[in-house]
Amino acid sequence: MTAAAAWQAHTVTGLPQPPRDGAEQRRYPQREFPYRQLRAENARRGRDEPEYELADTGVLADDRFFDVDVSYAKAGPEDVCLRIAAANCGPDPAPLHVLPQIWFRNTWSWGSAEPAPRLSRVGGAVHCEHPVLGEYWLAAAAAVPILVTGNDTNAVRLFGADRNVAPYTKDGINDHVVSGAASVDPSGVGTRAAYWYRWDAAQPGQTVTAQLRLTRHRSRWTSFGPGFEETLRRREAEAAEFYAGLLPGSLTETERVVARRGFGDVNPPVQAWAALRVFQIDAARTGRPDRTFLVRIFGKLLLNFSWWVNRKDADGSNLFEGGFLGMDNISAFDRSTAVPAGCRLEQSDATSWMATYALARVTSRREDGALLLSLLAEGQLRPVLERLLDEGEFLSRYGIRSLSAAYRGGAQIDVDGVSMSIDYEPAESRSGLFGGNSNWRGPVWLPVNVMLAEALARYGAFFGPGWRVDLPTGSGNLMPLTEVAEDLERRLVALFLPDLDGHRPGDPRDVGTGPLWSAHPTFSEYFHGDTGQGLGASHQTGWTALVAALLTTR
Repeated sequence: MTAAAAWQAHTVTGLPQPPRDGAEQRRYPQREFPYRQLRAENARRGRDEPEYELADTGVLADDRFFDVDVSYAKAGPEDVCLRIAAANCGPDPAPLHVLPQIWFRNTWSWGSAEPAPRLSRVGGAVHCEHPVLGEYWLAAAAAVPILVTGNDTNAVRLFGADRNVAPYTKDGINDHVVSGAASVDPSGVGTRAAYWYRWDAAQPGQTVTAQLRLTRHRSRWTSFGPGFEETLRRREAEAAEFYAGLLPGSLTETERVVARRGFGDVNPPVQAWAALRVFQIDAARTGRPDRTFLVRIFGKLLLNFSWWVNRKDADGSNLFEGGFLGMDNISAFDRSTAVPAGCRLEQSDATSWMATYALARVTSRREDGALLLSLLAEGQLRPVLERLLDEGEFLSRYGIRSLSAAYRGGAQIDVDGVSMSIDYEPAESRSGLFGGNSNWRGPVWLPVNVMLAEALARYGAFFGPGWRVDLPTGSGNLMPLTEVAEDLERRLVALFLPDLDGHRPGDPRDVGTGPLWSAHPTFSEYFHGDTGQGLGASHQTGWTALVAALLTTR
């Protein structure tokens, strides 16, 4: 595994793996990273206050950071070119250390009988030997120091152990760079290694680069220069060509950027729905429905469906226990606590997910038939939509809330003589339920909204344009359900598009303004139920990346 790390003054910070378009950007402050300040202030704040973020410390003021771009490109199946480009966005010269790293996942500490892998410094390269993966070489274009240590946990530092199982641990590279500690193996042999690039004063606006290559063949150690750059150029051109064919020509450049970024732990059982969507998108693009794909995937889905039935429906009642499936923390009581002896928790949301699974499987078998399979009869659908499309309840400017805003201010519920409460919380949780993670009590979640929009479109296609509802409820603005679905999709897409002030409504609170920030849209885990502000993880290019599907099917 390879990754990059940037160091300024007092810290080494690792870059995550790249998204699917082969590039990743991160901003690294040019001053000491304020770990202590962040920890102390967040410990002081209560649940009614927002998290104290890096931007709040002022460490990124005046754009005093490095914008680091990491690009990966394959020259062959076992030949990867890596380029790291770091731009000084600040007004003054600043030092920078970049440490591209390679390591083996630590499986030897599990007691495996297999021999441990080995990384060794050989000349200007790292020789990688693994009992299963075989032999690889990592080389750099520049002659820079190579630091080697073991990819073992520092149990003394983390857990207060008397000693470590290995003399050199995975944090040894950090300690050596930051404080000059003798924490890397002088023999140059271990299971984790880093190239140490150093620039004493990167000038304002200057971009410094590092080039590396991971290959099976030792003969390609020195394969940098025109061929290396041509590989990167070709892969970039191929990616551009791929997305040009995938994305509709009607998209604006801003929308295309959002869609490209979006392609890059499935708790609920959505595999059947996902498989059906792949089939439908491919058929729409090619004009040739791939029914062979449906036949092949259906057997796999049957096995997966059977697992849920056998493991999560204890008494065969078709009511599922389901585990942590997201909407399970909307309830008035804390479902993370133990249930009374002899009882078990059967969840409406788990059962709903399984019903969705079943409907998608049946639809995949009848994908060309004019048949509506629904859990709601026509007479039940209208009152449900009246609540769903009410701006005082579920409908927000940027999608459907996970809990009705009618509960704003709280509501009391009596269960077997026990009084419980539930409150509309549009942002982060203000209670300790689920460890403070009860974030389905108001925020907008993209995956549920996308599936809801799709269901509305299906209802609309079946009932026809004459079957209309108010949007929003009580407005007198009657619309067919297909247009309601399109309106909901527009609300979701609007989270990611700049408004007249250049601000994306779905950006987290700590995201800055200006071209250095606007070029890189974020994909938050969920969104504020009133304002649309991004919440939770800010790079959730998993379910939130469904916005790319909305854009590509316009």
